[in-house]
Amino acid sequence: MNITTSDYWECLGLLIDSKLSWTHHISRLSRNCNSIIWSLYPMQPLMSQVNRRLIINCYLISKIRYMCLIWGVCSSADLRKVDSCVRNAGRFVLGLRKYDTVKYLISTDLKWLFPIYMFNLEILKLAYDINTGNCLPYFYNYLSYTAEDNNRCTRNNSYIQSTSNVISKSFFHKAKQLWLNLPIDIQEIDSRNSFKSQLFKFYFEKPCQENIPAHDKDCCDYSCIESAIASIMGQT
Repeated sequence: MNITTSDYWECLGLLIDSKLSWTHHISRLSRNCNSIIWSLYPMQPLMSQVNRRLIINCYLISKIRYMCLIWGVCSSADLRKVDSCVRNAGRFVLGLRKYDTVKYLISTDLKWLFPIYMFNLEILKLAYDINTGNCLPYFYNYLSYTAEDNNRCTRNNSYIQSTSNVISKSFFHKAKQLWLNLPIDIQEIDSRNSFKSQLFKFYFEKPCQENIPAHDKDCCDYSCIESAIASIMGQT
């Protein structure tokens, strides 16, 4: 009996490679998503923005969300491929050109989450079920939080240091780190539906704040010019 090896294996539409890097799965996902977008472009002028958004939600965003809880630990280079698909989809829906900036509009107008936030959302939904006991008895107290978990902090986030890259990508490590960085009021929500809605709002507002265009951040009301003119007139 001959035993053959393979670089990857498909299970329920997920390509599992030998190194669990998810590169094969993301390469196929990005190709499929981009092919969907390009095939729809000839019909773009014939559809309203509402219909374009509906089609993309059904045929593309649903593909990206599928099993993002598993492949979301991929490398940043692979994650950028999926981000690019979301941006291309946003340009198609909004009728923008190829190199137009669209990241801010995806968050404000289309209200889509980028893949990294989809992954965080699914991780924390599962962590909430474990923390509230809405899981199999085996997982009771699986995610225990101690003061030692906050062993490295920055101005905005807390980090749990790990001994290897494999451990840092595990569900146990990711769930604890993401949970510790949630606002306390979200952690203490009793209802699962309320937790999901507040969690989505949290991850939706976060990229909106990050992607505010420069002209919105630093809007000048010309008061500096008026004060300069007033000082000159006063000297004369």
